Amino acid sequence: MNKKHIKNIRRIITKQLKKNYPDWKRLTKATKKEVTKKVMNEVVGDYDYSQELDMPIEELIGIESQEPSDGIRSVL
Repeated sequence: MNKKHIKNIRRIITKQLKKNYPDWKRLTKATKKEVTKKVMNEVVGDYDYSQELDMPIEELIGIESQEPSDGIRSVL
């Protein structure tokens, strides 16, 4: 299993949790574990590992829309 696939699965799970459970902070820890396990099993079961991921790593880790602060210089 490739690291990009793992990050893509994590991104899909996060999207589903944010969409389906907007009141996440109010749920109990046991409920969160149960819901997360259910969503994770669904995503991993339906995930196609043979697909080619041509997404940049920034999109996979969720920082594609972040801009550096004024005090931070670019390393490029």
